Amino acid sequence: EPNSNAALDLWDPEEFQQEYAGTGYDWNSWYPRLVSAIRLVDETTPILVGGNSYSDVDWLPWLETVDDPFMVYTFHQYSPHEYTHQEPPGITSTYPGYFDTDYDGFPEDFDHAWLEDLLATALEFQSTHGVVLAVNEFGAERWVPGAADYVQDEMALFEQYGWNYAAWLWHASWAPLAEG
Repeated sequence: EPNSNAALDLWDPEEFQQEYAGTGYDWNSWYPRLVSAIRLVDETTPILVGGNSYSDVDWLPWLETVDDPFMVYTFHQYSPHEYTHQEPPGITSTYPGYFDTDYDGFPEDFDHAWLEDLLATALEFQSTHGVVLAVNEFGAERWVPGAADYVQDEMALFEQYGWNYAAWLWHASWAPLAEG
């Protein structure tokens, strides 16, 4: 879950690559060396690697692959954050729904087709590079409207695309949320 872009407060992958490709901030500059070091002592255990920005799917196209038959490329799927991380009492977005999913000031339809479009990035990465993909984190706050349908639609797409996946379960530590 590399996130060197967060330290720079730089969230656009293309802009990040233009400014920092090949530097110490660039995960591609040094994760292959980690893979090589692991392979010196273990040739077959799968190694899971995600892209920058907390392994966000939008950064997958910028992740350079390595020649290793036991690599698994991963991403996390919490998009759109405005929906998946809503806190009561200000819940306003629902699935399916219509709201600004990408912070550009214009609302979009947020539905199964939106999820397909988002995940097309990962599907293209997998197809282009012939690699194994896994979604090793995804989910939504349990109280957001339509969360069950949202997660069900995601899992159906993960299954359709042949991706392994893991739902992320966090138990609430704040008493009012634990009761809800």
